[in-house]
Amino acid sequence: MKGTLGKVIPLFDQQGTDMDKSCLVTVLAECFLVPGMALQNYISWQDIDDTHARARISYYNISASGVFTFNEKGEVISFRTSDRTSVDMDGTAREAEWSAIYSDYKDNNGIRQPSVLISIWHYPEGDFVYFNEKKSEVSIEYYN
Repeated sequence: MKGTLGKVIPLFDQQGTDMDKSCLVTVLAECFLVPGMALQNYISWQDIDDTHARARISYYNISASGVFTFNEKGEVISFRTSDRTSVDMDGTAREAEWSAIYSDYKDNNGIRQPSVLISIWHYPEGDFVYFNEKKSEVSIEYYN
């Protein structure tokens, strides 16, 4: 995983299994943004109760998992995992819980999808909002 400021100034360049796992868990967290992604054979599901399900993504002998929470309408409202490695500004990797919050569902060509996605690191010293996207729009178009 590589991070740059303004596409010019390098901030970090992490590689290895921890970063591969972090990338997989990012795909898992975003699987409801892409129709059909949650149904791929490399993602498995285990129900926990009426509003929670554990999902596991496995690819090339690397796995990551997390718990999705759903509301009474069946919409995903959050995802939480400990399988994503945090990288500090100095490049130091550390473990911390990570969550994604989904809200403001809108109809997108017949598919209800969240239009707001917020990602949060849960550090011992307090929560840090890593990503807060309230303006993005994903348009789904079908081609024959």
